[in-house]
Amino acid sequence: MFLVRRTAVLNTIGLPSSEAWKAANLLSKVCNAYEDNNDRGKAVVYIGGASTPGDEIIVCAEWYTDSIEYNDITSVPKTVIQDNTELSQLVKKYTIEFFEVATEEKLAARFG
Repeated sequence: MFLVRRTAVLNTIGLPSSEAWKAANLLSKVCNAYEDNNDRGKAVVYIGGASTPGDEIIVCAEWYTDSIEYNDITSVPKTVIQDNTELSQLVKKYTIEFFEVATEEKLAARFG
């Protein structure tokens, strides 16, 4: 099992902090499209730095998946391309991180 985190650091220069909610809505729509069309696990979208302490305003989405597969452009829903285009107007840095979850089964297999 893996945890995937997609992080959008907002370009706060000239943007009100309320744009974090717009970015969260767009990222949520992107995640929902993948969930509906690509059998992806349900994502949790959250905001940091807009109404909470933080150096930057970020919007993240996290979800669990059994495997990490290459995401071919032909399998990307059209709405994702549209929403990502709009989201990119608000973002100065967009990253994706992959973590292997240390499940009890994996730990038992390694350490008995």
